[in-house]
Amino acid sequence: MDMSTVLGNISFSVFDYTVIGISLGVALFCGLYHVAFTSHSAEDYLVGGRAMTTTPVAISTAMLYISALAIIGSPAEIYYNGIESFMASVVTAAVVPFSAFLFVPMFHKMELTSIHQYIGHRFDSTVLRCITSLTFLLQQGFLICVMLILVSNALKLYFEIPVLTSIIGIGVFTAVNTTLGGFKATVWMQVLHFICISGFLALLAAIGFTKAGGFVNSFELAAEQGRLELFNFKLDPFMKHNFYNFIFGYGFMTLMEMATCQPIVQRYSSLITRRDALKSVFMGIPLHIVPSFLCLLIGIFLNATYNEKDPLTRGEIDSPQSIIPYFIKTKVFIPGITGAFIACIGGGMISVFSTSLNSMTACTYQDFIAKLGCCCEFSDSEERGQAVCCRVINFIYATLCIVLTCVAVYFPYSENAQIFSDMENLLTFNAIMYGPLAAVFLMAMFFPCINKYGATIGFVTGVGAMGYIAVNKLFVTPFIPWHPKAASEELESMSFTINNVFSISYLLLTPLGAIITIIISFPISIVTGGLCVCAARKIPASHLHPMLSFSDCCIDSEERTLQHGISYKYVDRIASVHNLFPGSVARLDPNPPSYRYSSIPSNSPSVWS
Repeated sequence: MDMSTVLGNISFSVFDYTVIGISLGVALFCGLYHVAFTSHSAEDYLVGGRAMTTTPVAISTAMLYISALAIIGSPAEIYYNGIESFMASVVTAAVVPFSAFLFVPMFHKMELTSIHQYIGHRFDSTVLRCITSLTFLLQQGFLICVMLILVSNALKLYFEIPVLTSIIGIGVFTAVNTTLGGFKATVWMQVLHFICISGFLALLAAIGFTKAGGFVNSFELAAEQGRLELFNFKLDPFMKHNFYNFIFGYGFMTLMEMATCQPIVQRYSSLITRRDALKSVFMGIPLHIVPSFLCLLIGIFLNATYNEKDPLTRGEIDSPQSIIPYFIKTKVFIPGITGAFIACIGGGMISVFSTSLNSMTACTYQDFIAKLGCCCEFSDSEERGQAVCCRVINFIYATLCIVLTCVAVYFPYSENAQIFSDMENLLTFNAIMYGPLAAVFLMAMFFPCINKYGATIGFVTGVGAMGYIAVNKLFVTPFIPWHPKAASEELESMSFTINNVFSISYLLLTPLGAIITIIISFPISIVTGGLCVCAARKIPASHLHPMLSFSDCCIDSEERTLQHGISYKYVDRIASVHNLFPGSVARLDPNPPSYRYSSIPSNSPSVWS
């Protein structure tokens, strides 16, 4: 049945237009304010002058996990499949503290603008830096186009808003706001959207439990139906969700985000001190859990509201993601609620779009323009020229994304974009890059024996292998649709008939990509001189993780005799190289000076340009 026949033609009241107008007006003010009073250099435009305050950065970091698709899809996932997906928030809360202490101090001290700067300097390879950066740009551009199509289709399906109107409206608004205000405008706009989305979800949950018969009754019904099972300890890599897949799959992805996620690194690098950076990360944990828990509550009351009267089964809606708009239309009669819902969906998309544009601009300017000299170089006295250059890059990317999305709408296979409306498939696509990139960062920080040849070939091979797996998983293997909990056993039996790598849980794809990359990188590095003591180029210890400072066998003997005031200490490509070659042990100083990463003088020359 067509969704429009059920929801009917939705007429917007003056309250709806007022809510949408206020939301857009305040967001636009963020961009206009910061173009008038800040953003005078590339550093101001891309990382807020590295003088941001903790609270807005923490909220902005939490907002990175919230999108328009999550607002619609997460409650529907809880309603149809139970609360197992909430395990992602539990794993995030458990892993982020460890990840913060492991990576944030190291990367915050580097004052990075693009995470690919570190890759280029660690491996002394402009080629690898450009490859990883270009892969990131292509991935972000593709995701922007896909999500614009999905959100625009949703707005047309639910509220009869034309697709092109949504694409151009959201795109132009985001382009103007982000181009003018830069990083600061993006952060404060995300603060606004976080407040609006959290408030709307809380209001919807309160209304829903009132209509469903109360909080306790809703949870009792969900418990009777087995929908409150959070921990599934069945060990099976082919299951969509279980405890071990979340721990080893999603946990690994969350662990590496503090080093490999450009928007996250960009945010904590914008803070003044390491203490502020760590504080923002820890503040982001409860801020991330709040909207996730509200989505859980919404899914619970939907189950109580439509108990044995599922609109999807009855043919009243044509997709699980339509359950929230259907509930709002048929159960909620508050002036302005439709406008608030559209403002939240649009705000979620604007947040994703602006974050991606700002990150793409940072990578393009730092990895190509400033590094390779593709454009005129600006002196310190021409800082405004740097900001203008960044604004031009930002506007070009925004325009390309809008134009390509409008063209893609009329492409014969544009309906395939609908497959990414499921968060599972979206994470499957993201694993194409995240897994290999996580491996490159791990090898760069903890394995000095990996050289640029091994890392480059490993990354390219990993991306190619994960692309092949992801395409087969998304488009070739039978797609398992959303399903009511009652049919879960039958569906589970179907999923195990395809016992191959293409049916592995989407949660394990990121570590799988990392493993493939590492397996390729090690032998290539060994063959190309990664273990050579005499010929190997020495690596500044500031390029390695501080944990390696505790290993005496890492320290090159010649540098041990130098004074404490040196800018760098150098290490061999492999931590145990002196143990592998006994003849070199005699060169070691029995009483080496104690060098720590924190002992590098603050006035030492920067290597992160």
